[in-house]
This record gives sequence, C-alpha cells and structure tokens, in this order.
Amino acid sequence: MKRISDFLNECAKCELEQPTYNGFHDDDNYSSYLKKMYEGAVSALLENNVETMMSAIRTRYAEVETGMEYADFPPPETLLRMKEDCKISHTESLKKECDYLEMARRCRDMQLYFFSEFSKYLQVDGRGGLDMKTRVETSDSEESSKVDARGGEDLIRGIRELAKYLRCGGNKANAIVQSGVLKEAGVQFKMGNTNCFSKKKLEEVLSSNPYIFKNVHWH
Repeated sequence: MKRISDFLNECAKCELEQPTYNGFHDDDNYSSYLKKMYEGAVSALLENNVETMMSAIRTRYAEVETGMEYADFPPPETLLRMKEDCKISHTESLKKECDYLEMARRCRDMQLYFFSEFSKYLQVDGRGGLDMKTRVETSDSEESSKVDARGGEDLIRGIRELAKYLRCGGNKANAIVQSGVLKEAGVQFKMGNTNCFSKKKLEEVLSSNPYIFKNVHWH
C-alpha cells in the first residue's frame, strides 16, 4: 500500500517554488522519478492481494483526482500570454519565469499522464467498488498516442483531460467539444469513440485567439 500511496501523494503535489517543481530542477529527472514511482505502484497492485485495501485506494484516488483538477497552476492561456510578452519585451527575468513555468508544465503533464495510466489498472465493478483489471495490449491506434518516458505527449484524450488541461469544469469542456469550434480549428478529431485534441494545435489556437471560447455557453 505504501508504494501506491506514495505515488498518489506525488501526483497530488504541485509545489511551484522557482527554480524547482516538487523539488526537481528539470523535467527529465522528474520524469524518471515519477515513472519509477508509477511502476512501483502498479507492481504493488499486481503482486499483492489488495482487495481489502480497495476502499482506501478508491477514496484516495478520488481525492487526488479532485485535487489535481483544482491545483493552483497557471492555465495555458496565462503561459501563452507570458511567452508572447517575452518575445516583445526580451526581459531576462520574464524569460526565466517563462522557461521555469514551461518546465513546471511539462512536469505537471507527466503527473496527469501517469495518474491517468494508473487508472487503467482499476475498474469499477457492479457494486461501485474498485477491482483489479488485467491490462491488455494496446491497439495500434492507442499505441500511436502513447506518451514516452519524457512526457512528450501531443494528444489530449477525452473531455475530462481537456477540462484538466484548460483548467475548467467538465460541463464547459463538454460544451466546447459540442460547439465544434475546436474541430473547425483542426484541433479536435476522433480516435475510435474518443474525442482527441492536438495539444500543439490547441496552444497555437489559444495563442492566436485567446478568446475563442467566449461564445460557448454551458450550464
């Protein structure tokens, strides 16, 4: 249980203390560290009988998921505006801040990715509890969108991940998807039954038109 709780606790951390993120100075070292913790958590699930601990795992997983959604991390729009300001002003202090936040964002993306991957080893049974799930080989389409160890993912998969990336609620993210505005911009496409979004193209769209969602309404 310790390896699982250590991993979930790390995913829940978002300590922005320049020049470090969660105590790390660069995303390469943080990636290796987080990947090792993730593999340890998965091993703990696969190697041990954790049925008696599933309630605690479920509770902690839900807490971390909620916390990650509301973590105090600058939204993509803020980072993009800072980068644009940096190009104009050429201020050294602003450049350092932008470089730092870009590094921190890559670390944050890795947390979101490994947390999402960990959920694939869990499934909800008919009684609302969590059971072990035997992982199957990924299909070619899934493999094409898989993140490497450094977190170089260029895809956002599903409305939940889009909401996390945009730092908005699920209802707003769903309204954005339904509006078709991202599809028209070439950001949104289907992979099987899943809505996927190009992170690179989304950044470009937000950079050129930060108010693209102003006419999207949700309840």
